[in-house]
Amino acid sequence: MNRKIYTEATQRALATGLSPEQVLSGLQKVLTRHGHTTLYPMILKDVLKSLEKGEKNKTVTVRVAKAGDADTYRTQIAQFVSDTQSVHTEVVVDETLIGGFMARTPHHMRDQSYKESLVSIYRALTAD
Repeated sequence: MNRKIYTEATQRALATGLSPEQVLSGLQKVLTRHGHTTLYPMILKDVLKSLEKGEKNKTVTVRVAKAGDADTYRTQIAQFVSDTQSVHTEVVVDETLIGGFMARTPHHMRDQSYKESLVSIYRALTAD
């Protein structure tokens, strides 16, 4: 129980803009005062894991058919990045795509590939 509380408090302190050195030295003082110094390595591990997870959620992976396609769809990709409030963009050439692009975060996806367009047309034509 204490480990979770200390981890959350450390994350909140880091989010306020304090330097990591200030936060960690304060954490060590509190842990020493309360006799919980054995929790320090586990708390650091939990905080690091949380920070890594947060960075992963802020990355947009864009799959394109050819290397130059990312420039072609720059405005649509920028809009998706803005909509998802992402920080990093990673462009990957995917030879299975005919054209267009697919942009993805862990929680959002935009499929602007030619395949998706063709499937949408097919569904519209064959719908009852």
